[in-house]
Amino acid sequence: MKRKRIMLAGLAVLLAAGILALVFVFASGGGSPASGEASASESPGETSSTESAADSGLTDDSGGEGESSSSGESSDEKDISGEDESSDPGEESIPFSPAEGVAVARRPDRSEALTYHDFYQAGFACEVVYEPSDAYAYGQVISVEFTGAQDDSFYYVKPGTSVRLHVSSAQGEEAASYNDRIVYLTFDDGPSAHTPELLEILAAYNVKTTFFTVGTFVKTYPSHIRAVYEEGHALACHSFSHRYEECYASPEAMESDIHRWEDVVSQALGTSLPYRLYRYPGGSTARALPKEQAPAIKEKIASMGYYSYDWTCANCDKWLSPKKEDQTDREYFESQVKATVTRLESAHPNRPRIMLLHETVEETRNMMPWIIEYLSAKGYTFRTLDRLQESYYF
Repeated sequence: MKRKRIMLAGLAVLLAAGILALVFVFASGGGSPASGEASASESPGETSSTESAADSGLTDDSGGEGESSSSGESSDEKDISGEDESSDPGEESIPFSPAEGVAVARRPDRSEALTYHDFYQAGFACEVVYEPSDAYAYGQVISVEFTGAQDDSFYYVKPGTSVRLHVSSAQGEEAASYNDRIVYLTFDDGPSAHTPELLEILAAYNVKTTFFTVGTFVKTYPSHIRAVYEEGHALACHSFSHRYEECYASPEAMESDIHRWEDVVSQALGTSLPYRLYRYPGGSTARALPKEQAPAIKEKIASMGYYSYDWTCANCDKWLSPKKEDQTDREYFESQVKATVTRLESAHPNRPRIMLLHETVEETRNMMPWIIEYLSAKGYTFRTLDRLQESYYF
């Protein structure tokens, strides 16, 4: 009897120990739904890591971007709100923060026009679309297409993207300007070691001109051609090599020569030009240009989108045969400027005033202040040939 009591007592102890063990397992969170609910209710203001990942779209097992979650919101929307809970839901979303963009001043005051040079200097390649406009003067930016953001003072352009500018052409104004006092100064055969000297003179008078450049010299002086462009002058093609036998061999040879020039200019500038201007080596009536090839070559240049230009006045710094024995170079050059401009005004008033000069001639550089002051005294203003937007041949 005593033995039975001992056995019953032992069983009771074992039973009690088993019950205690089960209670301990449940109490330690072994998966009971009740215990999970209690755990969640203990911290009603916290969100678990699983819920946070789901809300931010990070646990989308389907692998599909932008698919709707069970709440009906897209994972993209949740990703944005999850990353910046302090943002105002009423604010307009932008592709990136303005702080990440490159700021370009908007210049709302049209007295100082925003031009493609502003974007070029900020490091952006620009496509320029010219449009007639009564509200904007020539060259002023009408509108800008870009990737980024803006405010009242700046465009914030996303790095590595391109910019399209809609620019006023004022073609009607330019076409009617032949009878006005407008002159286009042009310099051939650069850039050269003397380009910086010439740019200093032009900057002192705030005069913008057109540089007809040779590709081989562009390769030699890339920083000079950048300075020309950055200071607001027009850059134009005067062939790659200036070798008649190469560029005038055929229309295809001309096309290849121009492409070589375009390549070295784009490399020097880091962008392509928004306009295309060309001057034939020796002029469009050069004896080296075969007469049988001339029409097809001219057609080829035009088909590439280029306007071509000869000249209507000059200081004749490359044609010294008419110079008198007792004349200095300076006296001869001044007399030719006066004679060609006067003849143009009287005999051909409807032709554009395009003056041919060579930056490689020392006396031409020295006389630039005289040329500018002489033409200014006659009431002329100075423009670049990209504003003419039509070809002129002899």
